[in-house]
Amino acid sequence: MIENVKQQDLPACLKVIHTACGTAAKEFGLTRDNCPTNGAFMPLSRLQAEFAAASGSYAYREDGRILGFAMLCPRQEGAFKLEKLAVLPEARRRGIFHVPDMALLSPREQEEQWHSWCDAYFAGLAEEE
Repeated sequence: MIENVKQQDLPACLKVIHTACGTAAKEFGLTRDNCPTNGAFMPLSRLQAEFAAASGSYAYREDGRILGFAMLCPRQEGAFKLEKLAVLPEARRRGIFHVPDMALLSPREQEEQWHSWCDAYFAGLAEEE
């Protein structure tokens, strides 16, 4: 299930980012020295700072374990960007965080679509309880 991330979830989210980005880092020979900004090497302090500035942060959980993470970050006025999208290798290709046709929308429409999708998702969960 997708849920809003809380401050106390950030260390677990960072592990997902490290693992997810670590697969590409290993494949392409990226290291802390030659690519220090890669998510595989992100310090918790950077994630905490970005979390504080984000419009929303979301985790996908299964059986209490975080398998995916995504952050919606403001850009210029009226524009947002989906960032830090990270899914553990064993959970990939299952449609986690899939929002159809986002690339075809304007930045404002993307932000509205993402928030609408999350609102609908959380409303559906509340109805199930």
